[in-house]
Amino acid sequence: MTFSSEHDAPCPFGALLQKYCDRLSEQERRMKLDAQALYALVIQEMALHTAAVTPGDEIVDAFCGAGGSAIGFARAGKRVTAIELNGERLEMARHNAALFGVADRITFIHGDSLQLVSTLVHIRPVGRRALRVACRIETKMNSVCITQHGAQECAPSLITGRDM
Repeated sequence: MTFSSEHDAPCPFGALLQKYCDRLSEQERRMKLDAQALYALVIQEMALHTAAVTPGDEIVDAFCGAGGSAIGFARAGKRVTAIELNGERLEMARHNAALFGVADRITFIHGDSLQLVSTLVHIRPVGRRALRVACRIETKMNSVCITQHGAQECAPSLITGRDM
């Protein structure tokens, strides 16, 4: 569902979610969202700020939901792998990424991130050769942190919040 462009328009999901509708920018009001996605959405202002202070050029958004964080990271110039278990929300994220013009910077994966991320290996060029770096997965309070081991040059590549 998309929203009225009027900032004082009633929220299509009811009065309890009105404050979440009111925080959306004009462009965010054109996003496809359901009630749960609206409630959990990381708005672009916050997503861009988070992207600016997150090291690395490649990000895994392990619970991408409707795409708020993934879109912010992509808008900040990072390559994003966005994983979502809910197929309908993943389609919302694809639509929303296209709306913001960053769909080409995001790889969307439909699946269980806690199973998929444990098999990821990060490949990063170092000098003239590619260095294969194994990743350790840690889950912390609805987020997943992947830290790279085996190379001193590497900084943490993922710290992401949870969009539902």
